[in-house]
Amino acid sequence: TGTEYLDRLARDAGGDTSLQLDLAEGYLKIGDVEGDPFSANLGESDKAIANYRKALSIGEPVLARSPKDGQARRIVALGHYRLSGILPFHGKSAEGLDHAKEALRLYIQIAAAHPDDPEAEMDVARGYEAEADILGGQQGTNLGRTQEAMDAYRQALAMIPTLPPGHPSAVRAARSRAVMLKKLGGMEDNAGNVSAAFARYRSALE
Repeated sequence: TGTEYLDRLARDAGGDTSLQLDLAEGYLKIGDVEGDPFSANLGESDKAIANYRKALSIGEPVLARSPKDGQARRIVALGHYRLSGILPFHGKSAEGLDHAKEALRLYIQIAAAHPDDPEAEMDVARGYEAEADILGGQQGTNLGRTQEAMDAYRQALAMIPTLPPGHPSAVRAARSRAVMLKKLGGMEDNAGNVSAAFARYRSALE
């Protein structure tokens, strides 16, 4: 299998940083196919979790050795982000929250290093969103900390840049903003704030 092939390469990777990062990225991609809950997958979530953890077990030592390595930081951030998304569905919301916080911390570092990159800003936004989903979002795996979730969703919304039509990242930004407004509307609706919820839903459609 693909995992077995990567396992064999990993045993021989030694101190080859480039190969190690390629392997970490490979484990992430296999994990996505196996069980990323937010995209089409094979329904093998246990295998996905194992491969996400393997990606981190390779990527984190590389980042520790080379803290300015941008590729390593992105791969490790994505590994934490992926685990934050899947673990709550396995009854591990608290651990998922730890991974969400670490992903957010790394995404903030990446954005600080690339202040003019809208993709980096939106990665920060999705870090806040992942945190909010676990804290108190509408999925049934949350920790019930609704006010903290609302605050995190608002921070996510604030990070999404306004981009002109035709910009390469404009579609992602528009979609991200609509999703965040919808989630905030749902939170307001659950709290009984009907007018605020309506305003959020209306903005999501604009």
